Amino acid sequence: MNLLVVAPHYPFFDRASGDLRFSRILQALARQHKLWFCPIYDRLHAQKIGEQENLRYRRALEDWGVTVHTGGPREILKRVDIDAVWFEFYFAVLPWIDEVRVLRPQARVIVDSVDVHWRRLEAKAALTGFPEDAAQAQRVRQEELSAYRAADAVVAVTDDDARLLATELKGRHVPVIPNIHAIYEPVADVAEPVLSFVGGFSNDPNTDAVLYFCNEVLPLIRSQVPNAVFNVIGNAPPPAVQALASETVHIHGYVPDTTPLLRSTLISVAPLRYGAGMKGKVGEAMSMGLPVVTTLVGAEGFGLTPGVNVLVGDTPQAFAAHVVNLIGNPQLRRQIGLGGHALMQERYSEPVVTQQVLDLFSQLPNGPVQTVPLHQRWLRRAGMVLDERVLWRFKRHG
Repeated sequence: MNLLVVAPHYPFFDRASGDLRFSRILQALARQHKLWFCPIYDRLHAQKIGEQENLRYRRALEDWGVTVHTGGPREILKRVDIDAVWFEFYFAVLPWIDEVRVLRPQARVIVDSVDVHWRRLEAKAALTGFPEDAAQAQRVRQEELSAYRAADAVVAVTDDDARLLATELKGRHVPVIPNIHAIYEPVADVAEPVLSFVGGFSNDPNTDAVLYFCNEVLPLIRSQVPNAVFNVIGNAPPPAVQALASETVHIHGYVPDTTPLLRSTLISVAPLRYGAGMKGKVGEAMSMGLPVVTTLVGAEGFGLTPGVNVLVGDTPQAFAAHVVNLIGNPQLRRQIGLGGHALMQERYSEPVVTQQVLDLFSQLPNGPVQTVPLHQRWLRRAGMVLDERVLWRFKRHG
């Protein structure tokens, strides 16, 4: 199968859990199919992380056998008999869906939701009470559903997201490809009460979680465990997070490999107050056998059982009590850590989820393709020709 992947940027697999999942999906597909990859906002992201770093991620894709094309999808659609187009995120769809339907009307269009964005924004609006947050959630909901309705298949990350999307999309089947995790030998217990949080700060819920934890939860923990320290690990911490740095709160920022810091951690904490989809920080910690304390939001999507493979606290007092209890109870730490580790191995390991990815694409040829009437295709094609031969001059020189 010839597969075109359209995404905002190369997968930054060591900076964000969603990108790690995406990278592993691409690796699995590249072993069986021919892939072309178009990063539509390549220059913008190169400016953010630097040319050399951007090139590092491009070379990783090429090492997996993926052909990278930075000139936009149109050229690939014109010259390659594409069987399917995978869009990463809803906002990549709408600018390019007409091109796909006109140039490759037989190609199946798949959108990877990554998470249902409007759910995360609605939860934020409920937390802040700000009208502008509610308005943003409503706007994104409309845009997101418009993109999903234009596609032939929509992929969710959790069963909860899949059920929501199936309802909104009038019963359409929504397959699930969850996060994919390498499974490690369970970490050895450490002597010091080190708590760690992992998360990239381009994602607003992570900033909120760290501020909430340091302001409302950590003081309660330290009132009973004065030597407890907190590691904050993740790309691009904003000034409000950097300002928390102290002898107690260690702001590490981006690290290329979180494993050494997690191996020196006693408890992983994920005090998320809003969000959507699966939380990579939770899965990563459990894949190493670390006990996790989180919220209902943080536990979402895994099928976890509080008290068996995770501890859940949705108030500062409950969260702090779970952490303090774990610090003083090695047997409970081992139970929760090994329980999470076993669940990750059973449901979210690379062999298990890779097979789900391959199964999805093996079934694609049997699925329907949305058709665009011939007269509409001709009109859209005429618009594309006008843009390609005339209007680009005004865009360039205007």
